[in-house]
Amino acid sequence: MEGIHGNGKRRAKLIGTNIQNKTKRQRQKASAKKLNKARVQRQECRRVRRQATKYLQGCTDQLRELDSANFQNERLAFQKLCSLGWAKKPKKCPECLSKMSALTERCTNSLGTTAFFRCRARACHRWWSCLQFTFLKGTYRGLNLQQLLLILQTVYSIHPERHGREMRCVEADCARSQQKKRSLTGIVEVDATSLGSFVRGQRRYHVQIFGLAQRPDDAGNGLRVHVFPLSLANTSPRAVTPVEDLVRVRACGGLQSINTAKCDALVSDGARVYPSVADSLGVPHYHVSHGAGVWRKMFRRRRKPAIQAHSGSIDNFWKQLQECMPAMLAKSVPGSPPQANPELMSYVFQFVLRYHHEGNMLSLMRLLGKFLCEKHFAHQNWC
Repeated sequence: MEGIHGNGKRRAKLIGTNIQNKTKRQRQKASAKKLNKARVQRQECRRVRRQATKYLQGCTDQLRELDSANFQNERLAFQKLCSLGWAKKPKKCPECLSKMSALTERCTNSLGTTAFFRCRARACHRWWSCLQFTFLKGTYRGLNLQQLLLILQTVYSIHPERHGREMRCVEADCARSQQKKRSLTGIVEVDATSLGSFVRGQRRYHVQIFGLAQRPDDAGNGLRVHVFPLSLANTSPRAVTPVEDLVRVRACGGLQSINTAKCDALVSDGARVYPSVADSLGVPHYHVSHGAGVWRKMFRRRRKPAIQAHSGSIDNFWKQLQECMPAMLAKSVPGSPPQANPELMSYVFQFVLRYHHEGNMLSLMRLLGKFLCEKHFAHQNWC
């Protein structure tokens, strides 16, 4: 009997040792997996940094290799910038409000010829550089107008993620102004999505945005998407992302962008908030239940063509937006009370602007130029 009990003790001790070794191996494996993930992220950051440095070095080399003989005609460059909206021809002298002469070449340096406007009043006769009437006069010092035009065309031919923060803010402000000017008509799809979450104390805060998509016609024209940030929703740390509620949807101001007189219907994914929203707007509401596996449904209407209820337009927009958002961008900023990182909405609105001008950088540059003209030159008395 003693031998049997002795074997049992040794067997139990051996089993306990095996369990400890297995737990230790699991911890080592998890630690190695975590270190490997961090190493991959560092390698990705280094790769992106090398690509950006290589691109900037290529742009610098390209500017240095350009011959000054290619920059002798500043008039054509200024006309090109005026057609894009990035410059505006002055009608009066900013100093004395007298008439201005035509653009003339005044001096030549190693970078090329610089063109000037001159006041016609004898008491003033002041020379004004053409760079004074562009938006990037203080950004690229030492460059002439043709090099400025080359930089603009080069910047808008690269990937949006390599743009600077200044250009991203300009595009985001332009997208916000376009949302205020244009209303949504026809069939409007509504939905909300989450950009991420962060934990403060014993609560988890969710960063969400509300979106409205004007459905395009049969030819594929007329697609327009408006986005609005929702206030932070806080839940327990392990809770799932909450759905949008009526109070936050009304507070974000997105419902004011719908033209109720020309809106045919409101289409949603079956969230409980949208029937009340449709009743308050006075428009019919159609929905599909994604929870029940219904993604598309046909509804017949009296004396009107049948409507197909689905949220494909807004869902496709959410998918592309999530793919373009930087994965390592912080979701919050330090401080109290908790608040979302404002850079998130800058990326969102920049994507909204580029989504409406996909593949047409010339129209995007014209729109930005027009927006900057209205913003910077609206109150100038020389315009």
